[in-house]
Amino acid sequence: MVTPPRLGDARWPANEKRRSVPSLVDGAFPLTKLSITLMIKLRRALLPGSLGTVNAAFNFCCKFDDLETNPVAGYEKPAAVLRVVAFTPEEEVALYKSASPALGQFIKACILTSARPYSELARVTADHVVETPKGMFYLLKARTDTGEYGHKTARKTGKDRRIMLCEEMETMTRSLMQLAPRGSGITLFRTTHGRVWQRCNCVHQFLELKKKLDLLNDRCMYACRHTFAKRTLSGYYTGKSVSIEVLAGLMGNTPTVCWRHYAQWADDYNAPLWAALGKQTASEEVVSKTP
Repeated sequence: MVTPPRLGDARWPANEKRRSVPSLVDGAFPLTKLSITLMIKLRRALLPGSLGTVNAAFNFCCKFDDLETNPVAGYEKPAAVLRVVAFTPEEEVALYKSASPALGQFIKACILTSARPYSELARVTADHVVETPKGMFYLLKARTDTGEYGHKTARKTGKDRRIMLCEEMETMTRSLMQLAPRGSGITLFRTTHGRVWQRCNCVHQFLELKKKLDLLNDRCMYACRHTFAKRTLSGYYTGKSVSIEVLAGLMGNTPTVCWRHYAQWADDYNAPLWAALGKQTASEEVVSKTP
């Protein structure tokens, strides 16, 4: 059986190598019309990163292909919009009730640890678990034994990522380590079929769950991380609010990033502002009403 020639193959006509890509959209749908339409749709979707990718693709074509000018050069990118949303306690309960045990456990661990779902928590094995007299934490090295980056920010910061655990997470971890002991190389958090959690399978299951529960459109797996931030800043678990700087240490972010995302939830920052108006924060009101 003879395979058809591919782009760049020696059997591909020389004159087709350079005009093959534009020819896919010439005629019924010209390249310029396609590009402008695509940019408009991406702009409406507020995806600045995607706009930059499209612009870079056309610049590449201008440099190495027959495209003379970039049809979207100078197109203004919209400012990035922060999607900082958190699950309500009612939504959290509904998620645990309707999700599969494996997905529910993964969601709960994300909320309780603030770990990034796929680049951090999904990689944790028993070998990452460190126990100290103070408590337990996951330690993700900046570089693995194979030389790869061990977590999302390792390339940028070069620092190890330490994910500190509450008592509930310590109990969950010890239970999971019985099924995936040290040296096995098996991740602690796995799908129903025993596979590693990845963006594709987790997003697919979460979207089905979100549709079933009719959750708001902005709810996503990363909202677990924001939920941790909101609850920690307000003292949801301990009754004591924490500062942005402490939260940054727990989440593996810089204080600057946490200020930009979570300042509206920081009681330590907002309390003096409300006090100047003779008002109390939500956490102070709860404490004052406690008998």
